[in-house]
Amino acid sequence: MVSNALQKIWLEMQQEKINSSMQQHLLSLLLFLLFLLIVVINKPRIIKIINLIRNNNNKSINLPPSPFKLPFIGNLHQLGSSPHRSLRALSRNHGPLMLLHLGQVPTLVVSSPDTAREVLKTHDHIFSSRPNLKIGNKFTYGKSLAFVPHGEYWRQIRKIYVLRLLNSIRVRSFRATREEETACLIETIERSSSSSVDNLVDLTEILFMYVNGIVCRATIGRKFSDKRELKRLRKMLDDMSHLSTIFDVGNWIPSLSWVNYFNGVNAMVEKKYEEGNEFLESIVEEHMEKKKKKKYDDGD
Repeated sequence: MVSNALQKIWLEMQQEKINSSMQQHLLSLLLFLLFLLIVVINKPRIIKIINLIRNNNNKSINLPPSPFKLPFIGNLHQLGSSPHRSLRALSRNHGPLMLLHLGQVPTLVVSSPDTAREVLKTHDHIFSSRPNLKIGNKFTYGKSLAFVPHGEYWRQIRKIYVLRLLNSIRVRSFRATREEETACLIETIERSSSSSVDNLVDLTEILFMYVNGIVCRATIGRKFSDKRELKRLRKMLDDMSHLSTIFDVGNWIPSLSWVNYFNGVNAMVEKKYEEGNEFLESIVEEHMEKKKKKKYDDGD
């Protein structure tokens, strides 16, 4: 009886060992399959990292001097609230040609006339491209001369600007407009200074009206004189200008671009983008109505 009981206990223990061993094997198999899945999904990145390591091992790159950087954010923490002063202080320690890592973006800082001449004149074709600024490209539909990268499209757009929009004949054609708005500017300043008790003049508002008059008359054929319309235009331009200068995480740390969905940046950009579309569509519709009316009048 005792031997039978011991044998039964021994068999149960062996069965438990087998089950435990099978569980361990299954767990190992699942972990291995999960590892393979991760490798397959990240295959392009892994290949890129391997090639980068190989290139770094095969050849040494002669990079400009660079201050100590932190992981992930690079040298962003060294810019502070006054980046121009921080860059000047860093350039004194590291020279006129300095490499900074702004997040994950390598950035060359040039801080001497001779070096700037080399970059902007001698080797301008190498440094003439532009970073991919998502907010600026969004507001300009990815077609603006100021934001598109250097290439064939940029060259064609630049040619249109130089030969069609900004040639001497076209600039002279708006001379009367500029003279009228300048005379209006002087008159407004004179009237404001004489009517003010302490002779203070709000030049910001007056100069905005001056620029609005010249630019709008040259581009859309009229200026915005209605206070409600003018207020809407100014607010839209101010908001777009503000959004174009805010710190966009995705520009410097692309892997964190999703943060803009939670901090409200994407929502604000989308809202102002729609407002800009509505504004431009109203101008286009206004021109189309004028064209139809003119065609109708000519037909009569």
